[in-house]
Amino acid sequence: MQNRQGTELAAVKMCNNPVTTIRAKTTPHPISHLTSLGLVVVLGLTSVGVMTDAIVPAAAHAYVSRINVVLDVQPGETFEAFLSRAEGVARAAVQRSFNRDILITEVYAIVVAQKNGGSVQVLSIQVSRNQWRNFPDPRRWATYYQNAKFLLGFGRSPATR
Repeated sequence: MQNRQGTELAAVKMCNNPVTTIRAKTTPHPISHLTSLGLVVVLGLTSVGVMTDAIVPAAAHAYVSRINVVLDVQPGETFEAFLSRAEGVARAAVQRSFNRDILITEVYAIVVAQKNGGSVQVLSIQVSRNQWRNFPDPRRWATYYQNAKFLLGFGRSPATR
């Protein structure tokens, strides 16, 4: 039988003696309270962490795609025609990067021209996904290298003018 203070043990003597009841009061071990308290604290802190992640998502990381494009200058092609072709290829490369991976937040593309064994950087584009979505024109985001025309042999050098 059990009472409010703990457990009750009954011992009966099987002799001619009258029945004797022995009552023992049991108290919980102090560590059992600490264990319960520790479990509540751990569960509570875990719940707070889960709730925090549910309310405030983890910070997004920026992913940059780097593209290098090498184009050969065609025989008889003018620099303006080549530059127009380079812009088209750069536009396609930037769009393909954004389409290929939704996590990419920025694209950096470099277009290099090859002519007569020489290589010269003609233009570079650095654009974020939002900028590109609003205005997908490579001419807006491109940096053009003025000396490329002369280094590729398309005109007089700026120093000889």
